[in-house]
Amino acid sequence: MKRSVLLACLCVAIVGACLPADAQTKPAGSNDNKVVAGAKAVGRGIMWGPKKLWGGMKAVGKKVSGK
Repeated sequence: MKRSVLLACLCVAIVGACLPADAQTKPAGSNDNKVVAGAKAVGRGIMWGPKKLWGGMKAVGKKVSGK
């Protein structure tokens, strides 16, 4: 039991020591997540047509109903 607690504390200490050092080595504002940004751009491109279609249908509905 004491060994597993000691091992867990040691792992937490090692990870805690590595994270601030890793954060300092990266330049501020660097975008490492280019895959996510690309997927968002593709998603926006795919959803552009349905958004325009829905906006047109709403405009026609307003003209027909007179509201």
